[in-house]
Amino acid sequence: PGFGTVPDWYRNDTLRTWHFLRGRTLVDQNDPKLFAARGDVERALGRLDEARASLQRAVGLDPGNLDALLSLGAVGYETGDFPLAIRALEHAAQIHPESADARIGLGWAYLAAGRSDDAAAVWKPEVTATRDPATLRRMRELFAALGDAATAAEADRALAATGGR
Repeated sequence: PGFGTVPDWYRNDTLRTWHFLRGRTLVDQNDPKLFAARGDVERALGRLDEARASLQRAVGLDPGNLDALLSLGAVGYETGDFPLAIRALEHAAQIHPESADARIGLGWAYLAAGRSDDAAAVWKPEVTATRDPATLRRMRELFAALGDAATAAEADRALAATGGR
């Protein structure tokens, strides 16, 4: 655009936020919250390689940042880098034992990596913690396939309570 005109990307809130965060992280390269926010916006834009780099920087600056670890795990899962997803989510679950999101995400990553027994172990205590129908359906299937009828039934009851089947 010509000097003094508003560029097209400025009309898009997400792109405007990305440009703002990109500029801020160029100026302040030691703020993990900025890098985590930038990574989340890049992920929303589908820029998964950039998101991975920003989120890894955030975790490098603040290894206990739960939100950055969860997002990094999601990027690993979404890109098929299951070892990355597992590392990020195992770390999140270890240092944030109160986070059901970390353990539920870890279960999905274990499943994607072909580690059904590990998924079942991490998911078993979470059957009553989630209300996500897709997760509960997958839990029910997993526990039934592994011969754990009681936990499969518990997942089925939790699923019914959400109105899903």
